[in-house]
Amino acid sequence: SKAERMKKFLLGQKRINIFIPKAETESPKIQQSVNLNGYRLDFPKNTYIEVPEQVAEVIRESFNQQASALLPFQINRDKATQDALS
Repeated sequence: SKAERMKKFLLGQKRINIFIPKAETESPKIQQSVNLNGYRLDFPKNTYIEVPEQVAEVIRESFNQQASALLPFQINRDKATQDALS
């Protein structure tokens, strides 16, 4: 199956240490899930973990997209907003 092939592929990759943060209001039971070609991996948050390189890239990209999506709502989004609020 595709999931089994993905698992074998990931097992052959270089491992990367990453930290997956937990939101303040998030339950400690919530895990970070990554699904690649039907192969699901669940990782604990608020700890350093070692993951295959491709998984680390997927997690990094996910956090980058989330940060970009939230940027328009941040107080420090631009100089005019900062000036108006200070």
